[in-house]
Amino acid sequence: MYWQEKLDIIKKKYSSPVFRDMFRAGGDIVEKIIRKFHNATYQTFTQSDNPKDLLKSFELVKETCILDLENYLYQLEDGVNYWLFLLDTPMGNRFQVYDCRKAPLIELYYLASVQDNMKFYIVDKKYEWLLFFELDRKENTAYIYQSEANENGKKI
Repeated sequence: MYWQEKLDIIKKKYSSPVFRDMFRAGGDIVEKIIRKFHNATYQTFTQSDNPKDLLKSFELVKETCILDLENYLYQLEDGVNYWLFLLDTPMGNRFQVYDCRKAPLIELYYLASVQDNMKFYIVDKKYEWLLFFELDRKENTAYIYQSEANENGKKI
């Protein structure tokens, strides 16, 4: 209930196109992200404990403490929408997808960050690149990985 109440507040605070809950279309978006960036089917992706291992190609961009990760998120471009793809969300869903700009994205990150081992993606809306984040709160460590769908993908 807590998650839904907070999500409702975010929905009221940010109108479309700044924030959209992709509840109904989320499955299609997830499938496209999986096809573009992973060596996996939807089924193998959902059964995997470590989706990073399924990425077609990726590189570690940054290993940092949790506080620095938060500063990294503030460097996202303003006025640009991203797919925020949360894995193993606090409300029990396997994943959630949101279409959002930087401000609501950061609010959702804070909302979901109660997990000890959080994993999420920020994906370019044109599916040219993604960032995969792994957080280990017990070790106060965040790992940021980058993957490109093709050689024309944007360098992060």
